[in-house]
Amino acid sequence: MATGAANTPAARALGAELRDARKRAGLSLRALAERLAAAKTQLSRWETGTSVPASEHVASFLTALGVTGDEYERILEQARNTDSRSWVSSGIPGVQKELASLVEFESTATRITEVAPLLIPGLLQTPDYMHASMAQLPDDQIRARILTRMERRTVLTKDGAPEFTALIGEAALREPLGGPAAMAAQLKHIEAEAATHPNVAVQVIPSGSQSFHAAHAGQFILLHFPKADPIVQIDHYNSLVFLNGPRDISAHADAVEQLQAIALSEGDSLNFIAAIRTELGG
Repeated sequence: MATGAANTPAARALGAELRDARKRAGLSLRALAERLAAAKTQLSRWETGTSVPASEHVASFLTALGVTGDEYERILEQARNTDSRSWVSSGIPGVQKELASLVEFESTATRITEVAPLLIPGLLQTPDYMHASMAQLPDDQIRARILTRMERRTVLTKDGAPEFTALIGEAALREPLGGPAAMAAQLKHIEAEAATHPNVAVQVIPSGSQSFHAAHAGQFILLHFPKADPIVQIDHYNSLVFLNGPRDISAHADAVEQLQAIALSEGDSLNFIAAIRTELGG
């Protein structure tokens, strides 16, 4: 028996957790299905989030894999909260499981658009910029998060890579996080990524607008998938929010369209970035 809403961000994240637990245990889907006396196709649907298992089935799944303790309780609690089309997580130390879920979403998306008014998008960040943007965290958390962010970057160069559009605010380009040399290297990296990978597009949102636009409201990522509804991810100071409701998706898609209309063209954007890099001595 399935429960909860399928294909919500939380359901798909739960599926990724179940799949990762199975792989860590070294079991194939077929072997686990035999152990649980369940259909392999059903387990596959649980792992992709297209069907949501009841919490008692999740308990059996985890027990069969030998998952115990805090991890068992955490995944079981996640299984009890898959209904909502919105998913909020806050105050999680180290590498957030929800951030790992973002890696999962990015790896299966066909199109990713990030609006980044104040910080360089994570998929385009250099290690030095990453470190500077996390300076307030303990060293062990910084190392863990940089490794996760580096893993995220590989999505742009894999076979079947998604189309990635970065709408970057001028303020993000001019804030020299890590110092002028590190920022110049960061800008050079953005130029190289856009020039090297045809699936990567960068547009600059100029400062100085006298009218409110969507970038004034903050960062978000809009992800599209081949066989599932889009997802919006919003990153706050100490929390992540995932949205999947039709109104939320429509509003953020409209915001992207509005911002692309006021942003510089791709060619002008790269020239603009190069000029700022030169100002920094890069």
